[in-house]
Formats: sequence, structure tokens, C-alpha cells
Amino acid sequence: MKWKNLAGLTGILVLLFITIYFFEIKGGEERESKKRTENLLFSVPEDDVVRIEIRSESDSVICEKMNNVWSIVKPISAGCDSLALSSNLTSLLESTIDRRILDTLTALEPFGLDLPCAEVTLTGKDAAPQRLLIGDENPTGTSVYVKYPDKPNIFTTNKSLMTFVQKKPFDFRDKKIMHVVANEVNRIEVISKTKGKTKLEKTSDGWNIISPVTMRADNNEVQSLLNRLQNTKAKSFEDEKPINLAKYGLSMPLLTIHLFSGESLAQSTFSIGAKNLADESGASFAKESSRDPVFTVENWLTDNLLKSTFDLQDKNIVPNVRDQRKIDKVIWKFDDKSYVCEKSDSVNWKLVSLDNVDADEKQMERWLNGIAELTADELVTYSPGSLNSYGLNQPQVILSLFENGNEIGTVLIGWKIGESYFVKSADKPFVYKISKSKVIAVRKTAEDLTRKTS
Repeated sequence: MKWKNLAGLTGILVLLFITIYFFEIKGGEERESKKRTENLLFSVPEDDVVRIEIRSESDSVICEKMNNVWSIVKPISAGCDSLALSSNLTSLLESTIDRRILDTLTALEPFGLDLPCAEVTLTGKDAAPQRLLIGDENPTGTSVYVKYPDKPNIFTTNKSLMTFVQKKPFDFRDKKIMHVVANEVNRIEVISKTKGKTKLEKTSDGWNIISPVTMRADNNEVQSLLNRLQNTKAKSFEDEKPINLAKYGLSMPLLTIHLFSGESLAQSTFSIGAKNLADESGASFAKESSRDPVFTVENWLTDNLLKSTFDLQDKNIVPNVRDQRKIDKVIWKFDDKSYVCEKSDSVNWKLVSLDNVDADEKQMERWLNGIAELTADELVTYSPGSLNSYGLNQPQVILSLFENGNEIGTVLIGWKIGESYFVKSADKPFVYKISKSKVIAVRKTAEDLTRKTS
């Protein structure tokens, strides 16, 4: 009998819990959601909005969506920054009525609604436009008065609504300086008045320079250039339909970059012209070939895009040295003495020229790191002619590097000039300068590398 009573009591408790959950908790959530929906300023789902019109005392802008793509149609015809517009539209559609001030229409002037400071109209697909008038702030400055033109009621809503209605066409505009996908670019031409012309081509191994010389490019530099072109935004728009590009220094640009994308090598071109003298920050006029407007770009972008061939090249004197741990033999000459060291296992080295004395592990690691990091600091010439002028016909230091028994490169270090040395790879004509500190790091005798005993 007790078990029956307990089971009956349990059943009552379960039924009570279900009742509380569905009618109080779940029902309360639904009622709260319904109340919030009823208090929304606009009752159109975001995906259904196809037209936005904002009118304020200083600006008006109309955006329309076609085939899920937003465009500005007034006061200019231009593409939209879809992320900026979507973010602002979401905030607008989440705006709610805070308080109902009046239900019976009286004078509008006390609320600034006789001459509204702004109005917003949203149009959903297959729906009538929803229009909202915005008036003055309330006395505490936390809310603004709003009203629907066809209804007598006056409400307040959060002052954050003003952030949306004060937007200018520029805020919603597509401000990309180039419309390219960096990873789809396969060829690049950089043409500069001050730094010459460079052509690059992408292969399965990365980027190569193909003109004015043939060599491996610095993949990080090239990717950085492409990312800036893909992601940088215009500072301002100066002329929507320019008639005379010479006015902006764009008939003979300071810099022109051609990008060729995809298998078809579709071409896109970006140019930077003269500085905008009216801009104190030093912005320059620029243009993308596929669009009419002339816009400006920040000074830092110009500085970062003006690249010479040397700026874009792989600056490793021996480009094949990617990982010093793979080097297993070094033959070098210094002060008319020749030395040889070889790996005895995966870590340790023997100084063959010193009767196979063990090399000091840390000294070898530092030395090999210094060799792997022999990078050019400055280009001297790609076409040196005679090497006598650089002391490279009889180098002070010769370093030959091997991997799996095969020579992967030889470095020649010539005369000292100031705080630098002339340097080149034995298999390339190009002559560079490297700093004195880099030379000191690799100019070692075999004795310098021996394991010291206490």
C-alpha cells in the first residue's frame, strides 16, 4: 500500500513539474519573446529586407539588394561593404520600443517630430515599406523620440539608433582598393617610376622572379604585397567619374601593379598617382582599372607597395639552405687556410682538417645558424662584369655547403667597405653587401669550433 502511495505521489510531482515547465518556464520564455517581437521598431525579417533608405539633415543614402548582393543606388551608384551593412542592419532590426509616450496625437514640436532629424525606411520583399521618423533626445539624453507617420503614437527608443541614421554613404560603401583573391593570383608585374619593373610567377614551389633577373622570390614579401592589395580599404573617394586622370597623376602613375589570376590569367590593375596636397597625412590618389572612381590611399600603403626587385627577392646568399640541420659537410677557406668538417651522426660533427677532432656542439650550431642566415642587406649589382672591383676574384672567405654529399651552394666574401662586405653566391653573378656582424659570425677557424676541455 505504501508503494502505491509513493508511486501516486511521484506521478503527481512529475505532472506538477511538467505543468510548471511548460506553462511557467517555457511559456514565460515564449511570452517574453513575443513581447520583445511586438516591441521591435521594425517587423521585417533581416533576410527579407531588400531596400534601406536613410534620410538625415546632412546626408541621404539608399541601398538595394538584388540577387542577395547589396548596392548603393543613391546618392551614388556603388557596391556595398556587405559586412558593414549587415552588421548595422542587424543592430537596427534589434532596436525596440522603450516607452510609449503618447497614444493620442498632439503637437509634434516638443518631441522634434514636426521636423524630424532623420527617418529610416525598410522595405521587405513583397511587403509595404516600413517608415520611422526620428526626433529629439529625451531630457536625460538616453533615448530619442520616434514615430510612425501613419500612427498617432509617440515612443522612445535607445539613443544607439542614432548611430545607424548618422551613417554616410561612405560608411556602407565597398572600399576595397582591389577586387582580387590573393591565393588565386598566379602572375604579378610591379612597375615603379623609382624602383623599376619586376615580373613574378607562381609555381608549385612558391614565387619566382622572372624579370629583370631569374631567381627565387621571398614568398613572405610577395604574400604580404598581395594581402595588402586584397584587404586594404580606400581612405576617401575623390572623383566618381574622372575625365582627366592626369589631374591625379594617374596617366603616368608612380606605381602600377598588374595581377593575373586563375588559369585564364584574368588581369586586374591597381595604380597609385600623385599625392593629394589637400591631405595633411600624405595620402595619394589611386585607382583600380575595373572601376571608375579615383580614391585615396594612406601613405603607409604607398611605402609598402613600392618594391624593387631586390625588395621582393629571396635574400639568402645560398637560397638552397632552408634548414641548417640538413647540412652535413662544410669546406671553407679563411686566411689562406682550408678546413673541412663533416657530421659524424645526426647531431655531432668532426673537424676532418684537425685529425677528426670533435667539434663543439653549441659552437657548430651557432656557426651553422650564421651560415644559414647569410642574407643580403643591399644589392650592389645584378651585372657586375669584373669581380676584381669587389675583391671577389680572390675572396677572403669561401664557404661550400653540402647536403647528402652534394654541394648545395658556395658563398664568396670579398672586400670590406665601410661596415659591410661584398658577397655573392659562386653560381650567380649578383653582388650584394652584408653587414660586418654577419661576416664575423661565419669567419671561423677550425680551432674556433673545437670542443674545449677544462
